[in-house]
Amino acid sequence: PLKTLQKQRINALNNVGFIWDATSIPQSQRSSHSDRAWNKMFLELKKFHKTHGHCQVPSSISLGQWVVRMRFLYRQDPSGKAKLALTQERIDLLNSISFSWSTRSEAIWRTRVEQLREFKREHSHCMVPRNYPENPQLSTWVATQRKNYNKKQQGKPTPLTQERIDQLEALEFVWSYWDHNFMSSDYNVNGAKLNEMW
Repeated sequence: PLKTLQKQRINALNNVGFIWDATSIPQSQRSSHSDRAWNKMFLELKKFHKTHGHCQVPSSISLGQWVVRMRFLYRQDPSGKAKLALTQERIDLLNSISFSWSTRSEAIWRTRVEQLREFKREHSHCMVPRNYPENPQLSTWVATQRKNYNKKQQGKPTPLTQERIDQLEALEFVWSYWDHNFMSSDYNVNGAKLNEMW
């Protein structure tokens, strides 16, 4: 019965002209199919943008998965095969609808790193206090990076990549303030006591 079912499926696919070896299709025909598929998704994204005013599509739907793929392709080596799938013409089309090439979390990361850089300019260190009324989000973010770093050290999954670690270390970020000899000095940020620090 299973073999019969498989034969029926094979026959049904053959009857509709299914191509079993995609390499036998001329490149020009493969490209036109790829173009049609890409254009279809782009039109869907354009509708989404018109309705919602942005291109931050949830990745739980197929359009969102396509958007994630476009961002991935965009970040690939310009000389790589990925650029064949995401041509300059396609990049221009996406830019025409204010497509964001970075995710929200990447934008937040860049913002917080810049805030930390500014904090360091003002205070000559990156030891943001736990209670930092001037920027409580930065304080929470710094604590989160330390937690993520500890998870990474334990081999647990975390969004903290080596590239991000390198960015923070370039600012002389302190991963464990308890182990840092800096704590033995007279440390104060806007009157913050040592026990108020992260």
